[in-house]
Amino acid sequence: MDRKLGFKYFNMETTRTIFSIPSQNDYQEILKLKTSVQVRKYLGGPASEADFKSSFKKIISVNKPEIYWVARDKNANNLVGLISITEHPNNEHLEVSYEINPNFWGKGYATEVVQRVIKYAFDELKLDKIIAETQKKNKASIRVLEKLGMTFESEVTRHNETQVIYGIQN
Repeated sequence: MDRKLGFKYFNMETTRTIFSIPSQNDYQEILKLKTSVQVRKYLGGPASEADFKSSFKKIISVNKPEIYWVARDKNANNLVGLISITEHPNNEHLEVSYEINPNFWGKGYATEVVQRVIKYAFDELKLDKIIAETQKKNKASIRVLEKLGMTFESEVTRHNETQVIYGIQN
């Protein structure tokens, strides 16, 4: 993977959300996402608070071209979710990932924020392709990826579950 990409990190927005780079101030809200049985049902299960402490350090200090954002509702500043672009375990592509607060499920927020991150990946990172991986059982996430124009590419087994990989070309 080419690590010499030229790009900048910046805050972004959509119609209903504002994105910012996570900071220590976001710790408690991200902890709630990462330790939630409901949110993490298809993501390998909830993290322990001890495991979260070390993963939070990565979230707030990732190395380029990886990046995390917190997305917040513009009206009330509530946490919509945590969205990222990180290296996929296949080491061939960057992956868009998202964990959405259940209060925002079923309202189009996942589609809205992931669409904005894909635009960032293509416009700022100049990627030719970005992928997303979700558990095959996670029908809601698969619908989001398909709405965004991502297409099924392959299946893998991770966390003792069948995962599906979707991709989209720039």
